[in-house]
Amino acid sequence: MPNPEKKIQILPKTLWPIDASHIKEFSEAFAIPEAELTSIEYPWDVLVLLQRKLKEVITESRIDLGVEVSKHAYIEGPVWIEEGAKVLPFSIVIGPAYIGKNTLVGNHTQIRGA
Repeated sequence: MPNPEKKIQILPKTLWPIDASHIKEFSEAFAIPEAELTSIEYPWDVLVLLQRKLKEVITESRIDLGVEVSKHAYIEGPVWIEEGAKVLPFSIVIGPAYIGKNTLVGNHTQIRGA
């Protein structure tokens, strides 16, 4: 069973504290079984879990109304883009990827597996 007192930290506490409560919020938001949370030893282990969950959840593309995608942007694979998001020219988005509401993907940006 995970120790709720265990703290994971890669930067000084004043810059980026990560503790068990943050991991619990992450697991609830993405429905990650508690057994998988025990595999988190380092902060980057959370990224592995997130990548796995993205592949499970985002299996086809969905672009909401009110999304602006430049004709010079490149989108490949399953990608969810929520309302109000903008994908500017020469951006590359490779799925599985999720772009949240009112997000700005700037010029010459590459997003993959995020």
